[in-house]
Amino acid sequence: MSWSEPEFGAIAGLLTAEFGVAFPPARRVFAEAAIRRALGLAREHSLASYRERLAAEPALLRALIAEVTIGETYFFRDAAQFEAIRTIVLPDIVQRRSGDARLRIWSAGCSTGEEAYSLMMLLHDCGFSQRTMLFATDVSSTSIEVARRGQYGAWSFRRDVADWRERCFVRTGKRWTIAPEHRRIAFMVHNLMQPAPAGIVAGGGFDLIVCRNVLLYFDRKTVERAAHLLVDALAPGGWLLMSPTDPPLPNELGLESVLTPAGIIFRRPAETVVVAQPLPPRAEPVAVPRQARDDIGSHHDMGAAHHDIGARGDVHAVRRAGSRVRVDAEAYVERALGFLDASQPHQAAASARRALFLDRSLAVAHLTLARALRLTGSRSAAQRALRRGAALLEAHAPDDAVRGAGGASAGTLSAVAAAEFELLVGAPS
Repeated sequence: MSWSEPEFGAIAGLLTAEFGVAFPPARRVFAEAAIRRALGLAREHSLASYRERLAAEPALLRALIAEVTIGETYFFRDAAQFEAIRTIVLPDIVQRRSGDARLRIWSAGCSTGEEAYSLMMLLHDCGFSQRTMLFATDVSSTSIEVARRGQYGAWSFRRDVADWRERCFVRTGKRWTIAPEHRRIAFMVHNLMQPAPAGIVAGGGFDLIVCRNVLLYFDRKTVERAAHLLVDALAPGGWLLMSPTDPPLPNELGLESVLTPAGIIFRRPAETVVVAQPLPPRAEPVAVPRQARDDIGSHHDMGAAHHDIGARGDVHAVRRAGSRVRVDAEAYVERALGFLDASQPHQAAASARRALFLDRSLAVAHLTLARALRLTGSRSAAQRALRRGAALLEAHAPDDAVRGAGGASAGTLSAVAAAEFELLVGAPS
């Protein structure tokens, strides 16, 4: 589709020039919605005057890129990759960095910090946090401010990580604050279109760079530029971890492709190849066994959620409120998210439908159902669920906290819906 107004295209051009973000036709309807949200936040009424301000005010342009891109993140997202870091990447790094040499890690495109803190918690459990320099960067200054605060709602814990939350956070009302021993992270604003800041590359480069779900926003030319900059920042023998959904990297980078249970991880060749031996486990694996998922309750205000397995195996999510027990749609959503994390989309769809049977106005349930249906191949049904969820979100102001989303804003969820729609329209028939 073309832009509905020429000014949208001009504004998008500013973002492409500064950040390398691409706007294929399928993404433009959602980009326009994001630009309109940012227009309101900037207290502007004219697209033309807003474009002029964007060209003159870098901070305003950074605020816009935060609206256009998706801060879709949560703690220990993609558990298999964190397990690969623990059992494959870290042992190799430790053998190369002998003695008390510092381990150097960069979380590039860290969003609001959940990924970086997950890395630090993992390093702490493996006994390496004190000898690690961990840098985390994002193009959005707003996201970096959130990351520095280190305070999160339930939506950031939507993967079943109750053990990590109990051990590594302090409960503060309805939110959780990261404990001091896991705060040894240098957060800063950085544009991946530019070389890594000299101050963070000094020391021979990085042993591990984690850059997940960032390059998918770029066109091919920009992907190549960013990939070269990332590889330039790697130490010899250093590792580069991408998301499976990120675009393929250029062949000329000279990286080794290491096949792991979590997929391919890239490695910059070193003069001496060391065969990594797994570290002895210092804590429970990141992945939670299925039975443990059934035993772990949720931790929202109304108390722990329990799972009542009926005679035919149906799962009923309930919450306890004092001496009363009631069926809760939000608990079914949490159950659905757990199924998605365990790669069980059919079960996730069933749980999301149960949530909607109880409460059709729960926007996050529609979005969760849409994701589950997309993964099962039911594209038309997924689009219908996505439209219903998006319509409910339109009734909210962008900054409004959405019920059942652990404090996530309507603007954030609208961006999630945009990404889901793009995956749907781009999927093969």
